Amino acid sequence: MGFYVLSELGMTPMFMSGYAAISIPISILTTTIFGRLIDRSVHGGALLTLSSLAYMCGCLSLMVRPEYSTVLLAGVAWFPVASAATSTTFALAFHNVAQGSDDRLSTGSRLKAANSIGWMIGPAAAFGIHGMFGSPVVFATLFGAGVVWGVLILTTVVLRGTARIQTPTARPAVRRPSPAIVTGLLVCGLFSAAHSLCSVALPLYVTQELALPSYAPGAAFTVKVFAELVVITLTPGVIRTFGVEAALFASGTASIAAFAIFLTAGSVPAVLAGAVVEGCYYGLFSATSLSYMQGLSDSRHGTNTARYMNSVVIGSLVASPTVGLVAQWSNFGVAIALAAAVMTGALIILAFASRSHRQRMQLDG
Repeated sequence: MGFYVLSELGMTPMFMSGYAAISIPISILTTTIFGRLIDRSVHGGALLTLSSLAYMCGCLSLMVRPEYSTVLLAGVAWFPVASAATSTTFALAFHNVAQGSDDRLSTGSRLKAANSIGWMIGPAAAFGIHGMFGSPVVFATLFGAGVVWGVLILTTVVLRGTARIQTPTARPAVRRPSPAIVTGLLVCGLFSAAHSLCSVALPLYVTQELALPSYAPGAAFTVKVFAELVVITLTPGVIRTFGVEAALFASGTASIAAFAIFLTAGSVPAVLAGAVVEGCYYGLFSATSLSYMQGLSDSRHGTNTARYMNSVVIGSLVASPTVGLVAQWSNFGVAIALAAAVMTGALIILAFASRSHRQRMQLDG
């Protein structure tokens, strides 16, 4: 949306920030509300249908009336409701598999793989259509995709009758998250913050400070996404063999290695090597983190999945302003070094959390 605000509407970056300042908090709130509704046995198919309708309304409004006021309306009323579908889908998926089974272990990997493929295809397709036909055709195409999405919700969720989480009471009391869940959310948020710090700083670091060709960041991103998808598909076996927490430790350790490769790189092949390691660590985190949080959670699948999604979003929010401040004070390489420091903090917290979890298990046993 930022590209549309700047390039198509001709607004200044301040207006792009204004949209983000409005839409992101509402998205977090909407995701939380959807999660609680799921735990109160509200039919997930109805919530997903509402999300698809909101998505279509947002695309249609931008197609018909391409103005900044419409962008703000979409950011307040339409797209936050649409974005809540991700956590709703994840919560329903985890509820509908047997706890402790191999299917449950692989559910997070499959969901994250589908999500990553969408991110790999969607932005590239949108920019390609924009370059050939313009933004109205982009929004028309997205509207059509929303229609297909709505049909899929109807045929695979609503009609199959597997979209309601049964709870002991109709309106469970809102309880504070347990210390284990809070710690898990902090770990996931720090992982997300470290990844976003590097992702924001890397293109400028590569082109401005390493003076490498302009194609290098794009090539690194492509290599990263490919490695990420490969690792996501292999992660269920890693979880079964070593466990979720060990996989998270491996992910964090590999991330620090990736940041070190970037900081010592002096050529395009070196940057690509770092991108491979980056894709491996983030693929492992993406496929493991949701299973990790579900393992800490109680029966409130909707609420805890929403909390997980929000922790990842909030962690990524700090990236852009932090990179800007650090670069203003020093350079983009320092921002990548800061990402390594943040990840180190996440690993320390994860180590203490794992120790506490083992102690609780011994006391319960």
